[in-house]
Amino acid sequence: MKKIIRVLTGLFLLIVMVLSLGFMSANDALVSLSFGAIQSQERPVGLWIAAAFVLGGLLGLTVGLRLFSSLLGRLEIARLRNRVAKLEAAKETSSSR
Repeated sequence: MKKIIRVLTGLFLLIVMVLSLGFMSANDALVSLSFGAIQSQERPVGLWIAAAFVLGGLLGLTVGLRLFSSLLGRLEIARLRNRVAKLEAAKETSSSR
């Protein structure tokens, strides 16, 4: 069963790659993008679209893997540990009086 899934996945990726190359070759008009004051070099439209697709996919995978939420959780734990340490220090100073 795993071999069938691997073959189907490989076939799907091959089809996506062939379609992407076909799309890029069909959209070969040169365009330049401007991001505020930054001007890019002229590249084919298909390349810009494929790059945006890949970057969006990578960003989606990053969010899907919960890297950001994991980082936020670690920051929250560190904040709470600092708060507990301060409360314990305050408790020790008040009990020593």
